[in-house]
Amino acid sequence: ITEGDTVEFTLINDKSNNNSHSMDFHAARLDVMEDFDSIKPGETKKYTFTADNPGVFFYHCGSDPMIQHIARGMYGVIIVDPKDATALPKADREYVLIQAEHYPNPDDKTAMMENKWSNVMFNGGIFKYDPVHDSEATKWLQAKPGAHLL
Repeated sequence: ITEGDTVEFTLINDKSNNNSHSMDFHAARLDVMEDFDSIKPGETKKYTFTADNPGVFFYHCGSDPMIQHIARGMYGVIIVDPKDATALPKADREYVLIQAEHYPNPDDKTAMMENKWSNVMFNGGIFKYDPVHDSEATKWLQAKPGAHLL
């Protein structure tokens, strides 16, 4: 996604789900109450926004109980590159690491509110790092001295 792009996203809440779901895009400047409202099981909603600002932005399910939805992995990142390609130094490699806490019982809201997690996760798994997507890299998170990483 590049600064100024229109982002379109369709959320499908399968009818077999028990909970309502929504998307809260921190990259979007919209009315959260109106544009990011929850959809019930069996419903579909299309979200559209303009990526006005470059950066790395969090998104997550914003429906109650939000903390449990996030603990179950309903989150991620959107990277919006600047329109001016020279605004940042060119990276030799790009990696995305999303850190979260692991709660053994995703229904234990008290543990979540008190930050009583058992492990730290990266990209949705304990001891899991970004797999190699770069054909020139031979190891995970490979870098050479002096390399510019993004």
